[in-house]
Amino acid sequence: MILQESTISVEEVAASLAHEIKNPLALIKANLEVLEMKDTEAPNSKSYAVMYSEIKRIDSLMLELIEMTKVSIYNFDIVYIDEVVDEACEALEAFLRNRNVDLTVLKKSLDAMFYGDFDKIKSVIINLIKNAAEAIDCGGVVEITTYLEDNKIKLLVKDNGCGISYEAQQKLFTPFFTTKRSGTGMGMPICKRIVGGHSGEIAIESKEGLGTSVYLAFPVYEGV
Repeated sequence: MILQESTISVEEVAASLAHEIKNPLALIKANLEVLEMKDTEAPNSKSYAVMYSEIKRIDSLMLELIEMTKVSIYNFDIVYIDEVVDEACEALEAFLRNRNVDLTVLKKSLDAMFYGDFDKIKSVIINLIKNAAEAIDCGGVVEITTYLEDNKIKLLVKDNGCGISYEAQQKLFTPFFTTKRSGTGMGMPICKRIVGGHSGEIAIESKEGLGTSVYLAFPVYEGV
């Protein structure tokens, strides 16, 4: 009981802190824009670009932190995995097209369903597809497969991108760790927490130069 209360308290503090940081950050950005308009020194343009980039990164981190505090709130209902996949893929059509990435979907789950939060699982799948696409330099393929195995609904997101080193794989679910230049390092920890909140499992297999496979598994809903 003490541990649970402590965890809730930490989440509340994190949410409050994120909101408190976002407000002065917005003021900093606004004043920086005013300074840039008044500054006629061309050599300073690079410095402004760096500052805007860092402000954007902090802002993204705050959004991720706020999202992290919300993942313990679920709206459970019966969910068909293929329907979630369809919506996630539809949401990313323009993103994938702009990156010249082909997406293939193979559904073998036989309309299997599980008990979960549709929107949160959708956000997990979107995150995994985006990660896969961003691991591909130019062109390439992201494959999604849904299937049944050992009385579990499983989903595989596979890419033929650059792969992840063994050392980095050990830290992928550590908050703030990222292999991306502009990443916040919160995406995969949030995914793991959401999947765990559904009594699910998440696993990663990757080899540098050969691509990455991410597996999700959820208990099949068999009714009451």
